[in-house]
Amino acid sequence: MRFLALTAIIAPLLSSCQSSINGAVSSARTGTLVSAAADNLVFTSVTPSQCKPGDVVSLTGEGFLPGMVAWLGDVQVATTYINAESATATVPLNMPLGAIDASISLVNNSTSRSNTVALTIAPVSGTIATLPSDAPSSSQTSTTLNPSGQGSLVTTSTLAVIDAPNFVSLALINDAADGYLNALESTQSHDLVGALVADHYDTVSYKIVDVATNCATAAGYAPTVPQNNAAAFVADGSYKVCVELTNAGSGKTYGASAVIIRDTTAPIVDAGPDRNGSFSFTQVATATDAHTMTYAWTQVSGPGTLTFGSATALTTTISANALGAYVIRLTATDAAGNSAYDELTSTWSAPDPSVCQRLWVALDQS
Repeated sequence: MRFLALTAIIAPLLSSCQSSINGAVSSARTGTLVSAAADNLVFTSVTPSQCKPGDVVSLTGEGFLPGMVAWLGDVQVATTYINAESATATVPLNMPLGAIDASISLVNNSTSRSNTVALTIAPVSGTIATLPSDAPSSSQTSTTLNPSGQGSLVTTSTLAVIDAPNFVSLALINDAADGYLNALESTQSHDLVGALVADHYDTVSYKIVDVATNCATAAGYAPTVPQNNAAAFVADGSYKVCVELTNAGSGKTYGASAVIIRDTTAPIVDAGPDRNGSFSFTQVATATDAHTMTYAWTQVSGPGTLTFGSATALTTTISANALGAYVIRLTATDAAGNSAYDELTSTWSAPDPSVCQRLWVALDQS
């Protein structure tokens, strides 16, 4: 009797326990049993909060489970679980260019979604341009955010990443090839620059500026190649030709030629005083200019031939092989090619007989 009484009491309890156990097992199989950790999934921060496509960001919070995934809007991204409080996620490479304000959230086993944390995807190098239907196979397909910049990545289109223009060099040509423009050259309608070495550009514009000017801040670029007589050469000085390169993606790059020195001022030359005598003499001249100069002594006229000891120096000895009057010229030319000259007259005459006599006496006594 006692055994029957105990059985009557215990049986309902066992049945209740078995029912609970069976129910738990059934729920686990059907995926309806949610763990306490999943219910407490909390997303605290993403580091860094500003990144670019391809970057790996760190996620911190509570209740993370193995197999959890991060979502950028409604797009799942590659996620690596570390522990219950940390994980990492990789921002997709096929993101649009330009700054994007988006949000990222976490999901544990497809059952519990966390709060969202803001994430800014910064621009990457280059510019996006939409391609026509016959776009080359090298183009890439990319997804773009909806207009609000938040939530779903909803638009898919064929895009091409266009690198920013790349400037290498701009050659000076014609009169400017030597880096100078002199007085005559400055009046000519000759192109200043020629071969442009660059890539990733569609259009090029030019601007003459003072050598100290930053090409990127200059205004008034024009598509025509500048010439020697451009109005931008307001005075003698140092200049350069800037170029502005653009492409279909509105990217801009600036570059410049080598320095162009505009020098329209000729040297000031003084060949020295006129000379009269019977023997060779040393002539001392002067010349001044803002730049280096070269010199040349030449005979303009005279009955014989002159001999110059240093025909390319300011100071030289001069002698004649015949008596008479000679016109002698010294020409100075500066680095830009401006030149000027000055002349002197020298007359060679027969020596005074008394001088000769005294000379012979001196020779005899020696």
